[in-house]
Formats: sequence, C-alpha cells, structure tokens
Amino acid sequence: MPHPQPSRHTPGPWTIEDREDRLLIWSDGRHDYIASLPADIDGLDSEEVAANVRKEQEANARLIAAAPDLLAALERIIGACAEEDSLESGSLHLSSGNAILKQARAAILAATGGKS
Repeated sequence: MPHPQPSRHTPGPWTIEDREDRLLIWSDGRHDYIASLPADIDGLDSEEVAANVRKEQEANARLIAAAPDLLAALERIIGACAEEDSLESGSLHLSSGNAILKQARAAILAATGGKS
C-alpha cells in the first residue's frame, strides 16, 4: 500500500469546550474552530430525555475530538504492517490481507476523502 498523503484536516489535538448550550470542538495549537454540537435542546419531552441527549452529544463531541489521534494510530498500524508484512501482539496476528487491516484502511480512506 502506498504511503498516505499528509492529511489535510486541522492538526490535532482537538479539545472540547462546554458552553452549556453547545459543545465546541477546537484545535489546541491553532485555536481553529472545528465543530459545534447543540447540547441544550429546547422542546424535549422531559429533563430525563434532555439529559440523555446531552450525554449522547458529549459522547459525539469526544469522538470528533479524538479523530486526529484515531487517524494517526490507524496510519501507524498500517505503516508498521507494510514495513514488516505482518504484526503479532499476544494472540493477535495481523497480515496484509487481514480483515482488521482492511477495516483500518477503509477508515483511513473515509477520513482522508478517499486519498491514500
């Protein structure tokens, strides 16, 4: 597999800022605004539903903020397998045709807009 092109996304790490009504995701180093998720949604049936929506939005924000680190980890795994043709760790054995590596490659392609 050819080495991936450098990602064109805003470099990580990304952090979450809680502003009560929204969760903002920022780039640490450059203070670039990445995304905003509503955290206080009016018109929900109950406080319990609102609390559940908030917890889900917080989980979504954590996943978004982790994206640069997740992409970098997958790229390192794929790179290590390309250099060694396989990796072993405990009972896990990864070779170039392994389904786990295919899934990792697919995630990298999705994150980089289909460019490898």
